[in-house]
Amino acid sequence: MKFKVLIPIIILFNSCELENQNLNYIQDCQEGYIVEQYKNQKAVIKKEGAKLYELNVDTVGCIGAFGTMATIVGKNNLFGILNANDGSYIEPIKHKKYISMSFQNNHGFRTQVFVFEDKEVKIDLTKYSIIEKDDKPKNNITSNDIVDLKTGFLVREKDGKIGFFKNDSTKITSYKFDNVNWFTDDDLCAVEIDGKLGFINKDGRFVINPKYKAEKIGASTSWSNFQNGLCPVTNDGVLWGYIDKSGKVIIDYKFKIAMPFSDGRAFIANFDNECFIINTNGKKLNKEPLSWGWVDSPHAWGWVTFKDGFMKIDKVVVNRDGEIVN
Repeated sequence: MKFKVLIPIIILFNSCELENQNLNYIQDCQEGYIVEQYKNQKAVIKKEGAKLYELNVDTVGCIGAFGTMATIVGKNNLFGILNANDGSYIEPIKHKKYISMSFQNNHGFRTQVFVFEDKEVKIDLTKYSIIEKDDKPKNNITSNDIVDLKTGFLVREKDGKIGFFKNDSTKITSYKFDNVNWFTDDDLCAVEIDGKLGFINKDGRFVINPKYKAEKIGASTSWSNFQNGLCPVTNDGVLWGYIDKSGKVIIDYKFKIAMPFSDGRAFIANFDNECFIINTNGKKLNKEPLSWGWVDSPHAWGWVTFKDGFMKIDKVVVNRDGEIVN
């Protein structure tokens, strides 16, 4: 099954010093969850900054994506299913290849389906328990239901195009999108048609017509959605700026890198490889430019965002005023 709902990888840095040099990356997930992944096959799961538990794994999927707490985990190229609520394993880490994940709305409850090379596992999301296992995975499914658990909308694919439906199968949009993101707190969803990016509301109507280049940000598999009322977009894949929810350009197209806003601040870089923190008016807040080792290869890295009022860039920590505090 080749379904194209896009889930971003968000790499953040907070104000804490990285005490363990084996720290590989920090993943900012949904619902306030954070995954600290270490090189020695240890993952620390936190929520709102508080440690919940540790896992002896080298891969953890995005916790809370689409409102579900069941996610993929892996170790030494074997995979299983984690219940992120308590750190227990719904399915042991024993499958050689992970293929896909989807949602269904069957039998009166919501079902999450994980497809491995040797088995298909269906999870009851009301209990986070296994409904059934199929030793013959249905990898050739051409149409299926993806349920965004936060909105209750169904996302369906047919003949390579995607459409939105209500939970009772009432059509919101026709099958016309090549890729879709997810609805944010700003009630808009980024969609792609013929390589162009636009934004629809929950009625399925275009608020902003597809006219921007559907360019990914950083190492994310996704374009940015709106955060703090603004969204970074590009017309040509070179110059980035920010628009508001009406499509009005609020901050001109002039940046080499433009990360999503968080906590009223965003990380940008100009074409001299100088990095700054800006506010929602586009004002640069740090007096001296910051350096970032990934400025020439941002697609190898994730989103750089603020968390709890701080951002870590290379070896320095900055606050919301762009001041170096370490």
